[in-house]
Amino acid sequence: MPRLLTLDQDSDGVYAQPSATLEALWAEAESIGRVSVDCRFSGEYSVRIAFDNGKSSIFAYGNHPDISEAVREAIKEAVRMGAL
Repeated sequence: MPRLLTLDQDSDGVYAQPSATLEALWAEAESIGRVSVDCRFSGEYSVRIAFDNGKSSIFAYGNHPDISEAVREAIKEAVRMGAL
């Protein structure tokens, strides 16, 4: 039986749709733009999504000790900044 998805609205008004796997999150991030990941000395992951708005390049970032959450944060920031 397929898992039902729920949409939860964050305090900033962006709806978060949980993705089951890192692969699904990565595919969603790649559909927005170029994705890069860096690991800091603290063990925290920094994910950057670079996309164009027609006039300039925009960078959205997500930081978290769990890489899936870092990707999810970067996606949310990109959507807030007008991606898609």
